[in-house]
Amino acid sequence: FEMGRVFGKRGGKYSENRYLAAMSVGAMNPAARQNEAPVQADFFSLKGVVLDALGSVAENASLNPNGDDARYHPTRQAELLVNGKAVGRLGQIHPDIAETLDLSFETVMAEIDLELALKASGSAVSYKPVSRNPSVRRDIAILIDKSKPYTEVETAVKKAIGDVLEKVWLFDVYEGKGIPEGKHSLAIAMQLRKFGENFTDEEANQVREKAVAALAELGATPR
Repeated sequence: FEMGRVFGKRGGKYSENRYLAAMSVGAMNPAARQNEAPVQADFFSLKGVVLDALGSVAENASLNPNGDDARYHPTRQAELLVNGKAVGRLGQIHPDIAETLDLSFETVMAEIDLELALKASGSAVSYKPVSRNPSVRRDIAILIDKSKPYTEVETAVKKAIGDVLEKVWLFDVYEGKGIPEGKHSLAIAMQLRKFGENFTDEEANQVREKAVAALAELGATPR
């Protein structure tokens, strides 16, 4: 990734705004178990990273599927929005461009106009101290309709847990044997951290149960 000033023309006027650009491809981390392939970077992994980054300077960040940028795959791209205003784009590189630049066809990339994002947010950026206490991780596996967007799942988890949720991400999707038609299994990881004190196992488990209860309201069942 890189941040820098980009020169352009918008509304008949030249501009010089600060952008964040990122590309991702290949293995993100080692396999969790033996004889298992490493997790590969894709649209969804970069989406999580980019929305986290965007969330540090703006509120109400979201995606809008839209395929009008020729640099990206026509059916694998989306606008990045802040309060409904387009501030960037995320997607898989167009195969023709990947071939020209000798890049993998699986490369995903994103760009954000940071100054536009700040203006669209309409709120001041605030900072808080970093906790010195260790984080804990809790995982959830749920069965849910494929028609239910993952963004709703993630939003439900965030609302249920609140400030102690430091990070949430999707690390596995399964649709094979034993899964009913029209559903899939999602494995979700949650990183929890307190400020000024450590989580006990019991407290972390209670937080996990809050998330499970919130997902049940979306029609999800634990696995």
